[in-house]
Amino acid sequence: MQYLEAAAYLAAILGGLFAAMHFLVKLRRESIANLRKILENTWTNEGDISSTEGQFITIKINNYQGDLVGSIYLSCEEKPLECHFNVNWFYAALNISRLTGRSLCPVAVVELKLTGNQNRLLWKLKNKSKQENQLLLPCKTVLWISSH
Repeated sequence: MQYLEAAAYLAAILGGLFAAMHFLVKLRRESIANLRKILENTWTNEGDISSTEGQFITIKINNYQGDLVGSIYLSCEEKPLECHFNVNWFYAALNISRLTGRSLCPVAVVELKLTGNQNRLLWKLKNKSKQENQLLLPCKTVLWISSH
């Protein structure tokens, strides 16, 4: 009799755990899909009067066959940089590369977090390639949806 009661409790606990895991996985999937949809835009820090950054950035992000890819235009660079996104639950990792000949050379990794009313991106430079020390990427800035 005690074994049946223990088995019933175990089944109830495991059922609750599986339901909670299913809920969290579904919530994570929906959150990532929503972030991907919001990121597909043009973002810039130009015109932000609260910023102290001297470097202006514009990122044009597109969904290309299920991957988020884009171009970064810097005010001090004549050619755009390539960027690829890894979208996570609460942030997106932005891998920035420079097209040199026929290959992509890594430049930097940036973390982007959605803030405000989902209309701003917080840009944080995580690491930068040693070969790209002369490239002036901002360490921290806020990007807004551009009307261009």
